[in-house]
Formats: sequence, structure tokens, C-alpha cells
Amino acid sequence: MPAVTFLAGADRDVFEIFARIEARNPDAADTFLQRIADSVRQLGEHPESGPVFVAAFRRLVMRGHPFGIFYTLEAERLFVQAVLDLRQSPEAIRRRLSLEL
Repeated sequence: MPAVTFLAGADRDVFEIFARIEARNPDAADTFLQRIADSVRQLGEHPESGPVFVAAFRRLVMRGHPFGIFYTLEAERLFVQAVLDLRQSPEAIRRRLSLEL
């Protein structure tokens, strides 16, 4: 089972999404955090469960939310690169992941 590490940008993404949800509905914000924890647990147990998005990036769609967890696998480590709203354009997602268009 690989160690799961959230990079600084992914931590920021989670904080910003949480703050936006909490401003509207605190209970939904708690549910969002629980879904993040469930998704991370799934990735730790099944690191290849998220299909390849592009290049080395994989994407796991969060159950019950319009967000995707974008991550890379390197040896025995799983790096969460970003948590992004999937309703935005694919180009915006690629820019956030610093991929060439």
C-alpha cells in the first residue's frame, strides 16, 4: 500500500472548496471532507483505481461530488497533485496541472 501525500496545491484546493461549501452549508462541508477521506483510503488500498487522465496523471472522481482527485504514482508513493471541479473546461484543468495544451 503506497503512502499518500497531498502536495501544497492539493491542500489549498481542498481548503478553498471546503470554505466555499461551508459558507453555504456546514453539514455539506463535513460530508465533503468525509468523501475526501474515503477517496484517499480507496487510493491507498487501490492506487490504480483512478484511470489515467493524461500523461502520468490519474483521476479519481469523488462519489457524490463534482470534484476529481488528480494524482501521480511514483514507486511506493502516491502524490495528490490537485482536487479540482470537473465542471470546468479540460483546458483549465490541464493548466492547473501544468500540462502543455
